[in-house]
Amino acid sequence: MKLYPLAKPQESVWQMEQYYGGSIANITGSCFYNKAIQGSALKKALLKTVEQCDYLRIRMKLHNGVWRQYIKPFV
Repeated sequence: MKLYPLAKPQESVWQMEQYYGGSIANITGSCFYNKAIQGSALKKALLKTVEQCDYLRIRMKLHNGVWRQYIKPFV
């Protein structure tokens, strides 16, 4: 697993979350459909998005006292 340093904005978010407690950066959304959709098609589309977008799989790990990030492989 290759570890990368946090970017300055990531460090800032991390420090604010530690100070205030909890998460300060949540991404949410809603979709409204005017006709029925297949759940399996929606699941396939969401999984493909996670597979293609590395930033959705970023994880953090404490390494030698410093927080580093890595990209979790898609499974």
